[in-house]
Amino acid sequence: MKEAGSAFIAPTYLFVGTLVVVIAVGLYKVIVSGGHPVAVAAAAAQAPVGLQAVGVWILVKAFASGARL
Repeated sequence: MKEAGSAFIAPTYLFVGTLVVVIAVGLYKVIVSGGHPVAVAAAAAQAPVGLQAVGVWILVKAFASGARL
């Protein structure tokens, strides 16, 4: 059991570490913006048409492959 558990140590610490980083960056952005961070939808609306088409294609492909929401 010890050997099997040791295989999951690095991915677990990596996941927890990246989660802490994401939370820290989010808190930093809230503090810097005065409590009103920029909406993600505003940034997505400025995405190129080709990038939006790729997103739609991935969604359609997922449904065609049998993925369910």
